[in-house]
Amino acid sequence: MLSRPRLRIALGVVLFSILALGAGLAVGRPLIRHTHRHVVIDVFNVNSIAQIFVNCRQAARVRRDEPGATIDLGWLTPDDRVFLSATSRDPHPAFGFLGFSNGRKFAKDTRGDSETLGFPAEPNAVVFAKAYLAGGAPLGQIGCQPPAVVAVPDYIESSDETGIARVKGNEHPYRSPKTPYDQIDSIGGWSLIPLAVIGVSAAIAIGPARRLAWMHRKWVGGAIGLLTGLAALFFGVLGPGALLTTFTVSGTLLLFAVTIPLMFPPCWRRLERAADAGGP
Repeated sequence: MLSRPRLRIALGVVLFSILALGAGLAVGRPLIRHTHRHVVIDVFNVNSIAQIFVNCRQAARVRRDEPGATIDLGWLTPDDRVFLSATSRDPHPAFGFLGFSNGRKFAKDTRGDSETLGFPAEPNAVVFAKAYLAGGAPLGQIGCQPPAVVAVPDYIESSDETGIARVKGNEHPYRSPKTPYDQIDSIGGWSLIPLAVIGVSAAIAIGPARRLAWMHRKWVGGAIGLLTGLAALFFGVLGPGALLTTFTVSGTLLLFAVTIPLMFPPCWRRLERAADAGGP
């Protein structure tokens, strides 16, 4: 099949498209994580009213008769502010929050016990309020509620211009951004692995490349040994990931090297001549 230039070029274009897509996803993942923060808040131990705001737009409201909830706020910019608060409905409230930014825990705030009597507090009072940047940096005891009945020392009302958006029923005025970042983040973490497998498989399947590698097997074996040695050297620091990283990077580069002669006939002819002549 590869003796036909058009089929060979078409195969090269397909492989290059796969390479570009996989590499783009792999590069896009750290870029997204650098420019945005994926924020998730776990709410538990609720014997009060627990609320979550983003820039003082209400994202969630969990009452004491509801089970705990996991609130995905989506991908926020580092300057976005996340507010956690709890309001007592009786003299014995309880609450619990866990906050994660790009998978890293930045908040763990809990008080009282929802299964028994919580801590004493005045009814209908703000008993907890904290604000964080989306990256996890604490901003202090800042809340979005007006300071009517507040049982939080040094409480400060946020100056966000949006204020508190009122909600009706389960309608939340805050909507997490609709972006493909979740897909890029999940796929980009392993997208180089299939590229490496395809690269190794293509190098073995293409006759001239296979013959040329066999003719220079000492050099090829030395390169593989060097890469394995480097991976083993960093194994103690990076763990098993060092071997996987070595394989993915090497295989991806090999896929690129195989794709070039497929797409460009002059490069293919040079590869065939080198393989037929026993070397370049």
